[in-house]
Amino acid sequence: IKTFKFFFIGLGSFLIFFLILTTLYYFDLISSPFYPLFEILLLIGCIFGSSFFLGKNSKKKGYWEGFKLGVLFLFCFFIPTLIFSHFRWRLFIFYFIILFTSVLGSCAGIQKNRKND
Repeated sequence: IKTFKFFFIGLGSFLIFFLILTTLYYFDLISSPFYPLFEILLLIGCIFGSSFFLGKNSKKKGYWEGFKLGVLFLFCFFIPTLIFSHFRWRLFIFYFIILFTSVLGSCAGIQKNRKND
């Protein structure tokens, strides 16, 4: 249950920031070559943030909580890829980065939690 809560927090924050980023791009406040980079950094930041707070609220095994959250994010991005596109190796690397970021953020969150104890 806790993992789903942080999944929806991360997904919601990504959608809000993505809407702001797209609006800035629409009004030419962000140049065209930097827009895909900002998209990826925004996604990684939201995943890291949500998994960090998930790890901070976990008692033990932060890597496992981060892995579960990362798998939820993977399904969120993998299912539309199966429906609308075909699989490429670049997407596999992208999915690995999502999973790694989630595990890393959760481990960092649980370490921060342990330092405060």
